[in-house]
Amino acid sequence: MTMPTDTVDRGMERRLASAVWLVRQYIAQHCSPGGPLPSARSLAHHLSVPYRTLKAALVHLDGIGEVVWGMHQRGEVLAPGDVHPDDVDLLREVQARISAGIYHRGQAMPTSILAVAHGIQPKCIPRAFRHLVADGTLHHDEHGPHGPGYYVSAQPLPLP
Repeated sequence: MTMPTDTVDRGMERRLASAVWLVRQYIAQHCSPGGPLPSARSLAHHLSVPYRTLKAALVHLDGIGEVVWGMHQRGEVLAPGDVHPDDVDLLREVQARISAGIYHRGQAMPTSILAVAHGIQPKCIPRAFRHLVADGTLHHDEHGPHGPGYYVSAQPLPLP
């Protein structure tokens, strides 16, 4: 007898959510912004979490901009408001194009094209654009004239 797929998926989601919570707790107690994370293997061992689940948690936290983590690099904790290193060039390009009038007020951002051009996953666009939303350069509109997406609001401010 096999389990229904939705039951398996919910179990995986729970394990991932639990691992994300454990990693956040570990970071809060043992790490400082800009500081290194332990290796994924040692962190998995310390937290008693399966290695694959721990890696998925780190990928999730990287995708939302709480840590910098990749398969072949040492992890790092990002401070709130820090720009993820993978996003710096993308943000600078968007700011430069808005300043130059290439992107103008009300224009939908070509998020997939920008993601591919800068080698980041399209799902990481919110991580990158949160800084431009926070400073009022862009806004997210679920019911925008060209569908849900990010739209230019104003001239950009310099990156922090």
